[in-house]
Amino acid sequence: MAALTEQTIYVYRGEAILLPFTMSPVQDISGWTILFTVTKAVNKSTKIIGPIAMIIDSAVAGTFHITLLEEQ
Repeated sequence: MAALTEQTIYVYRGEAILLPFTMSPVQDISGWTILFTVTKAVNKSTKIIGPIAMIIDSAVAGTFHITLLEEQ
């Protein structure tokens, strides 16, 4: 199942950031593959970043994160 989420995240060029996420309501995400993609606008095919695999921290707690490096 693919889910699109529109959210504004401000990132400045040359900045490395960690983006943590928690499912709400909490859901077991064991066996999931979660990808992070940034586009200029919702439903646009031109990718600025990604897709990049996200790291699952605790599948049972529904927590995962991605680190965007300076060069991304």
